[in-house]
Amino acid sequence: SLTGDFLKDSDFAESKGVIALSASGRVPNKQYPFVKQLTRELENQGYLVWGEFDGSVDMATTLSRLSHTDLLISVPTSTQWLAHLVGCPTLIIPGPLPPIVLDGVITLDKETDCQYCAMNECSNGTNYSCMEVPPEKIVHAVEQFFGRIK
Repeated sequence: SLTGDFLKDSDFAESKGVIALSASGRVPNKQYPFVKQLTRELENQGYLVWGEFDGSVDMATTLSRLSHTDLLISVPTSTQWLAHLVGCPTLIIPGPLPPIVLDGVITLDKETDCQYCAMNECSNGTNYSCMEVPPEKIVHAVEQFFGRIK
């Protein structure tokens, strides 16, 4: 994962693409539980992955970094709108929110029958199993996306 200095030219040259990952929000229905596995799988595929959407990086730096990022993978948070602002495409892990309201470039198939309920509390007692998108499924969607743009 990238920290400190953002990216060197050599990093860009050696990668398949740069991906930002924003995997948690302030409420339980915006927590992606497999962030470490997803990061590892993306890096194993040759992508540069960075995060730091916890307020530790100032807004100007965050916007600059997003403007040099090929794809943001995000739960529904303000990060997706920051990416939109600078022209960075997004893959949204929607959880209980319908993809039509999230404006992501890439959408994923439903994980559960009760998904897109738009509830702040999980009404069926599965503790937001709709957020449990297998990392392989996201990596597959990323590979398809990069196959179209490169």
